[in-house]
Amino acid sequence: MSSRLRAVIIFAVYTFLVCTFTVLFFIFFTKAESVLPPDSFGYRLNKGFIFFFNLIPAVLMTAEIFGFSWFFGISSSGREKRFSTIMLGHFKSVLIICVSCVLICFVVKEALIPIVEEKISVYEIRQRNFVLYTELANENANEGSYDYARFYADEALKLYPDSAEAKELARHMEEEEIKARSKSGMTTPDTQDKGYYAYQQGDSLAYSSLQKAEKALADSDYINAHYYAELAKKTTGRADQNKARAQEISSIALDKLSKNSDYLEIAETALKTSNYIDAHYYAELAKKTNDEEIKARANEISSMAWDIISNNDDLLNKGTDELYKTKKEAYIALERGDVLKAYYTLLKLNDLYPSDPDVKNYFAATMEKLQKQYFFVDETTDMRDFEAANDVYFAWTKADGTIDIIFIGGISIVEDTGQFVQYFRNFSVTTVSPEGDTIQFFSVPYAKMTAQLVSSLRDSGLIDANWEIKTSNDQYVPFIFLEGVDREADNLRNGKINPSIAPKYKYPQEEDPLPFYLLDIPFGDLTLIRLACGGPENMPFISLLRFASKADQYGFSSEIYSCALAKRCCYPFIILVFMIFFAVVSFNYRLLSGHMFRFGWILLFPIMTAGIYFMMMLADYLESIVAISMYSLLGAATPIGMLGIVILLVLLTSFRFLSVHGE
Repeated sequence: MSSRLRAVIIFAVYTFLVCTFTVLFFIFFTKAESVLPPDSFGYRLNKGFIFFFNLIPAVLMTAEIFGFSWFFGISSSGREKRFSTIMLGHFKSVLIICVSCVLICFVVKEALIPIVEEKISVYEIRQRNFVLYTELANENANEGSYDYARFYADEALKLYPDSAEAKELARHMEEEEIKARSKSGMTTPDTQDKGYYAYQQGDSLAYSSLQKAEKALADSDYINAHYYAELAKKTTGRADQNKARAQEISSIALDKLSKNSDYLEIAETALKTSNYIDAHYYAELAKKTNDEEIKARANEISSMAWDIISNNDDLLNKGTDELYKTKKEAYIALERGDVLKAYYTLLKLNDLYPSDPDVKNYFAATMEKLQKQYFFVDETTDMRDFEAANDVYFAWTKADGTIDIIFIGGISIVEDTGQFVQYFRNFSVTTVSPEGDTIQFFSVPYAKMTAQLVSSLRDSGLIDANWEIKTSNDQYVPFIFLEGVDREADNLRNGKINPSIAPKYKYPQEEDPLPFYLLDIPFGDLTLIRLACGGPENMPFISLLRFASKADQYGFSSEIYSCALAKRCCYPFIILVFMIFFAVVSFNYRLLSGHMFRFGWILLFPIMTAGIYFMMMLADYLESIVAISMYSLLGAATPIGMLGIVILLVLLTSFRFLSVHGE
């Protein structure tokens, strides 16, 4: 067995023994009072690993002292000269082992410690969320908001299903909820709690119609491109400035269209059979042609059918049943932009008449429009179990000078979308003026974020053309839907209340706030912010490197993150300096061939580990002082200055090792 292999064995055996002892000690002799009972074992286990990972540099250096003492005692002749070939050979062996240990320490610090600390943080946050949800449930119940109270009670029960407190709370909320609904007579969608606000009808139609026109044009579906562009042109409100784009799409599509007598023939037949909804629908399609004769007749049929649909209920219902009347109501709601009413009406029809072609067509069109304005509540089911971050907070300055302070209780990422779709739990925004006065505050239990191109948001009409945005048109920005609706019923699903998720406003700046929130920052920065909230020491190195220079843009201290980056850059070199220094100590106190290893020396191992750990902590403290001092001189260039210092220390300790002799 080579002397180098013996040294490696000492490293491995001592490291394994320390790991085993540390983990077992934390499992059996520590308490986990800050977490829920089901998480106790995992919490203590990960605490043990964290303690061991923090000890690894000291453990490896302790093993190095004894391992190299043995190694040099066997391989040294005692006649080595300074800077001799033999010392260069020793230094090569030392450097190989030391660099390997440095790599181990670096991987542990940059990869393993953040993973384990994230698990510990999840356990602690689950406990805090359990307490928070029970408090929010009681608070909303006292305010009479039993839908929200039940929502939070169920969330608490998901965190700790065996909790007697959570079970009793959920049962009580359900009883109070039923009583409240019975008193208010909320048994149908028409009498449900209007706890949400909707888009303005004109704007809603503009947004959905222009988006549909854009998509149809891209798919070379010129009929629908022209149809929805014309609808967008007729809207009013914030979407007025999009009429130019709608006119452009309409003209392009119209030029591409040829005669479309088939749609006109269907419309004529529907009119003759008193099927006025189909008559209007297909007449509108037939109008998308360059043939003036077809267009004139289609316009005549469309106007005639729409007048009957809108004003002549008696004629509509003659010879028909409730199906036709309900289809008419849904169709009118869809045309007027009342997407929710159209959706829930067609939802019932789709269940009763799944093969009806009109119901299928209208339902598909309504679903597409609805998903551009809302998200479904059931999309958030169990999302809390897949949260990638908790307690995310930051601030950003908008183009108008106001500042938004944002808090996100938890972020769940849909990985198969490339992180372009995320769900925010307990999302809140506080808007303050440059003078510090609160302008507006709103919060919502869940919100849905999608990454959108600024140019597509402008083109689709979701944001005004004159809306001042700092981010360039070719960048993705976080676009956040604030309103969630039930997929199956206005306020009931499987017999249980599931509240419509809508923002709660205080200090409203405007009476009719937008149902979405636009974060005017590059989408990639949101990921950096999420990681930064875990602390600079827990950020991946590359992310910290990218974030340090822009920390102050989002309410973080650039000094703290720049100094943390400097320390992270220097960490491997600091470890290398210590290991080369202890290699010098090992050579000077090497075990000569005539000396036997004493069993009692094993007792020195933990003492030396503790001493080296203290030295590392002291070095870290001194490094922080130096980094802060250098930041006042170099600013963002602090990491470069710190690297220069530690590289010089590596060279000096290497020179010191080569300068020792065997006598």
